Amino acid sequence: MVNRKMKKAILTGATGSVGYGLVCELIDHGYEVAVLTRNESKRNINIPKLDNVTVYICPLSELKSFTLEKKEYDIFFHLGWEESAGDGRNDVDIQYRNIRYTLDAVDLAMRLKCKVFIGVGSQAECGRVEGKISSNTCCNPESAYGAAKLAAGHFSRIQAHSYNMRHIWARLLTVYGPFDKSGLVIPTIKKVIAGEVPAFTKGEQIWDFLYYKDVASALRLLAENGNDGKTYTLGFGKERRLSDYIEEMNEVVSPKVDFLLGEYPYSENQIMYLCSDNSDVEKDVGWKPTTDFSDGIRELVDFIIREEM
Repeated sequence: MVNRKMKKAILTGATGSVGYGLVCELIDHGYEVAVLTRNESKRNINIPKLDNVTVYICPLSELKSFTLEKKEYDIFFHLGWEESAGDGRNDVDIQYRNIRYTLDAVDLAMRLKCKVFIGVGSQAECGRVEGKISSNTCCNPESAYGAAKLAAGHFSRIQAHSYNMRHIWARLLTVYGPFDKSGLVIPTIKKVIAGEVPAFTKGEQIWDFLYYKDVASALRLLAENGNDGKTYTLGFGKERRLSDYIEEMNEVVSPKVDFLLGEYPYSENQIMYLCSDNSDVEKDVGWKPTTDFSDGIRELVDFIIREEM
């Protein structure tokens, strides 16, 4: 269990929705936060401009040699990952590099005297499974991305333990939040704002959507009190048809416009069932998701409108 006085965290991947939410979550709970990012990244504008947030230029490829003189941190959150969407998910060379970057992050955490390393994985590690995904689910990844995430989780745990550092791996299911260009929610909201009518598959998939703020609170609690060496699955934990989510989003975003279901075929490797068993994270750190889907959608509509004004 982490000493309650620990209040300094450093992270990669702060420009995505989960990283953005995590920075805000940590600041709200009294942490001093350092962010490692690429200098040329257009998404650096997403990093919260707060007094307790320091930004250092360090792409993933430079983690191995990066140093901070006379700086020590308590927790290292590794969210950074190259090519997590699109064709790059099956680029073996790129995904192999991501494993190396994860180990470089562990080494940097050691040099910064971190006591805890938190890595963020994906449901892609599991492949297609029957039943809810838990820490005990047998993994059979079907993409290079999923295989690399699974390997990174195992290798980083071994590496962290060799440094007497606590290690926790958080396996995320379907997360929605700001800045998520490749997901379902943000592109749909932006289409409606632009006057377009969104179209989807039949929506027969059983999925599990989790709001980015809930992910952020889970990561903080796992860093503070999660069990060393454990993998935790994070989702909302409620089984629902994708069509139900779409209809709820339709009602919140644009009730006068009917979203189009059944316009597109399912992809070749479509995952039809994806839901989380949150019993371990609830038992170990007392975490439960608190944001209903419709409430999250309302917040994101307001967020997008503010950002585009």
